[in-house]
Amino acid sequence: MENTDWFTLPDGHKLYERTWEAPSPRAHLLILHGYSDKSDSYNDFASALTASFPVRITAFDRRGWGKSVHKSSHKGLTGPATQSLDEVNRYIHHLRSKYSTENIPLYLLGHSMGGQESLYYILQQSLPPSDIPDQRPHISGLILDAPYVGLDPEVHVPQLQVFFGKLLCPLLPWFQVKNEIDPTAISRDPVVRENFATDPLCHKTGTLQGFIAMYPVPDGLKTSLSIPVFWAHGTGDKVTSFTISKNLCERLEIENKEFKAYDGWYHSLHLEPDGMKEQFANDVGEWIMRSTEV
Repeated sequence: MENTDWFTLPDGHKLYERTWEAPSPRAHLLILHGYSDKSDSYNDFASALTASFPVRITAFDRRGWGKSVHKSSHKGLTGPATQSLDEVNRYIHHLRSKYSTENIPLYLLGHSMGGQESLYYILQQSLPPSDIPDQRPHISGLILDAPYVGLDPEVHVPQLQVFFGKLLCPLLPWFQVKNEIDPTAISRDPVVRENFATDPLCHKTGTLQGFIAMYPVPDGLKTSLSIPVFWAHGTGDKVTSFTISKNLCERLEIENKEFKAYDGWYHSLHLEPDGMKEQFANDVGEWIMRSTEV
């Protein structure tokens, strides 16, 4: 069973949310989607996982993306990194409150840009000041789906563009900039490629503030994690770097971690064809079940 709703932020902005229910769930998985992405893109993956495992799945369209864009000026308007992290934290509190009678673990899955933000959320020593009294609810495990921790060498970011972006950002932080991603790099599925290229909700539009926030690594991040991590990346990824991702996973001190290389798979593991997204859903479901038993 699936249902949709809206979550309202303190400034009145409404975020689209979608939940895939599972009978008698033993775990809850929250998905943070990537750049120019939306929660509906995870339908096949979530449907496959909930059909085989007692895991409820929730995803929400981030500010600036998907159905959380209510007018053209909202496209890519994510705000600074501190605001994005605060909104992730608020949403996790929202889930904990909504399902407060359940005593089941909450897992976080981040894809691409959402993987980067998931890592930052977990690794921050402390979150930005907020009106939320309990700063950070407990996350029982982290799943990374091709996280953006470095671009693939085939992705050429013009350094002159980065230079002028940094120069203009303080003056025009909300200036919208198109940043195209090659649809053929997303998945080997031609239907997925066509949808990504033509879907108006995948608008490929960011702001100077949003793009600049993606490059520097925040200060004061922890180098160790005490929660289990399942780190997945396709060796055929032409968007984010498989090598940088694997190296970072190896460098971080994680008590319980599993890195899985998907041979030849493209960027969006959850959208790969010919039974692959179902295989990824099964791998995630089995890992969550093993983690809940520890």
